[in-house]
Amino acid sequence: MIDYLSQAASNSLRLFGEKLALFLPNLLVALMIAVVGFLVALLIRYLMIRLLRAGKIDQASQRLGFSDSLLGGAIGEAPSLFLSRLVYWTVLIIFLVAALEALGMKATDRLTSGFFAFLPDLLVAVVILFIGFLLGNFIGRATLIAAVNANLRHSRWIAQGVRVTILAFTVAMALEQLGLARNLIVVAFAITFGGVILALALAFGLGAQDKARAFLEEHFGRGETPHGEKKSGISHL
Repeated sequence: MIDYLSQAASNSLRLFGEKLALFLPNLLVALMIAVVGFLVALLIRYLMIRLLRAGKIDQASQRLGFSDSLLGGAIGEAPSLFLSRLVYWTVLIIFLVAALEALGMKATDRLTSGFFAFLPDLLVAVVILFIGFLLGNFIGRATLIAAVNANLRHSRWIAQGVRVTILAFTVAMALEQLGLARNLIVVAFAITFGGVILALALAFGLGAQDKARAFLEEHFGRGETPHGEKKSGISHL
């Protein structure tokens, strides 16, 4: 009995040693890939910051109003820093996934193959969100300035509504690109967009009711009754 247990333990240790000997080279390669990826990501981030600042992208974004949107929004960074950080994490994640691939395990193989198949859609979705965020803030600010110059009431609400609509449309596009609940997103966005349009139409109609009545009476509704009284063909307004 003791000999049997000793033989079983010896076989188990031998198999473990063989598997460890086969796994250690892959582990070392994975660690090397991860370290190299970290250094490459740092180098690319440094070069991108230098290039973007040399190209004066921050100043150009400031003139277009994008910098204020970034600094005052959820990102909280200048365009050069944000873009360089985005590229840094993208490069680092790619190297980390490659390191997992180097381990040669079935679970990591499935994970990495799924990641690389999903990566293009993810990058496109991130770009869509970034551009939509910038456009939403920029067009919202332009709408606010135009509404204030036109002396419209609730100018800030109008600008905020435009911004939220653009952001909602952007999120819907990004989720559509990722293939997440496509039918639900389309239906929800259609309902939301239709509700916003209906609300704006009602608000405009109620606010311009008197002007619409005066315009229609002036051009179409004026006349006289047989008793010499003026009548209006739109008295129901």
